Amino acid sequence: MAKSGTNTGLFNFQSILEQFYNWTPGEDDTAGQALKNTFLADNVQTVLNNQMAKDLAYSNAEIATGQMTDAAKLELANTSIIMEDEFNYGMQKMGAEYDYQSKFAVDEANRNLNAAAQAGDIQQNQTKLEGEQNRLNIAAQGREEIKQIGAQGQVDKANINAQGNVDINKIGAQGQVDKANINAQGNVDISKIGAQGTQDRANISAQGTQDRANITTQGGVDISKIGAQGTQDRANIGAQGTQDRQNILTQGGVDISKIGAQGAQDRLNIKGQGDQDVRKIDAQGYMDQALQKVKGSEDRKTIIGQGDQDVRKMKQQTTEEGKTAARQSKYARGLAGMF
Repeated sequence: MAKSGTNTGLFNFQSILEQFYNWTPGEDDTAGQALKNTFLADNVQTVLNNQMAKDLAYSNAEIATGQMTDAAKLELANTSIIMEDEFNYGMQKMGAEYDYQSKFAVDEANRNLNAAAQAGDIQQNQTKLEGEQNRLNIAAQGREEIKQIGAQGQVDKANINAQGNVDINKIGAQGQVDKANINAQGNVDISKIGAQGTQDRANISAQGTQDRANITTQGGVDISKIGAQGTQDRANIGAQGTQDRQNILTQGGVDISKIGAQGAQDRLNIKGQGDQDVRKIDAQGYMDQALQKVKGSEDRKTIIGQGDQDVRKMKQQTTEEGKTAARQSKYARGLAGMF
C-alpha cells in the first residue's frame, strides 16, 4: 500500500466509499445489483429527508420567531397599558392624599394657634396676679427687715463698744509682758552668741591642724603606691606580650593544618558528589523516557475514547435538537391557534 501525506482515518472510510461507488455488479449478480440499488435509493431518501427536515426546521423557526415576536409585542402593549393605568391611579391617589394631608395640616395649625393664644392669655393673667402679690410680699418683707436691721444695729453697736474696751485693756497688758520677755531673751542670746563664737574658733583651729597632718601622710602613701603599681604594670605588659606572640604562632600552625585537611576533604566530597549527580541524571533520564512512553500511550487511549464520546454526544445533540424543534413547532402552532 502506497504511503500518502493525508491521514485516511481509523477505518479508511474514503477508500471504502470509493470502492463501493466504483463497484459494478455483474449482469448475473442480482444480489449485488439489488444491494447497490438499495444503497442508492436509501442514499437518495436520506438526502431528501435531511433537506426536507432542514427546510421544515427553518420554516418552523421563522414561523415561531414571528409568532413569538407578535406575542412579545402584544405582551409589551398590554404591560404598557397596565403600567399607564397604574401610574394614573397612583398619581390620583397621591393627589387625594396630599389634599387631605394639606387640609389636616391647616386645621391642625389653626388648632395649635388657638391653643397657644389661649395658653398665652392664661399665662399673662396669672403673671399679672403673681406680680401684684409678689410686690405686696416684697413691701411687707422690706418693712420687717428694716425693723430687724435697726434693732440688730443697736445690739451690734453695744457689743462692738464693749469688745473694743476689753481688747484695748488686753493689748496694753500683753504689750508689757512681751516687752519684758524680749529684753530677757535678748540678754540670754547675746551671752550664747559670745560663748558659741569662742568655741567655734577653737574647733576650726584644731580641725585645720589635723587636716594638714592627714594630707601630708596621705600624699606620701599615694606616691609610694603609684611607683609600685607602675613597676608591676610594666612587668605584666612584658609577660603578656611574650605569651601573646607564642599563642599567635601556635594558632597559625594549627590553622594552616586545618586548611590543608579541609581542602583535601572538600576535593573528595566534590568528586563523590559529582559521581552521585551523574548517576542521578542517568536514572532520571531513563525514568523520564519511561514516563513519556506511558503518557503517550495513555494520551492516545484518551483521544480515541474522547472521539467516541464526541460522536455519541453529537448524535444525542442532533436528537435533542430535533425534539426541541418539534416542541417549538407545537408551541408556535398553539400560539397561532390562540390568535
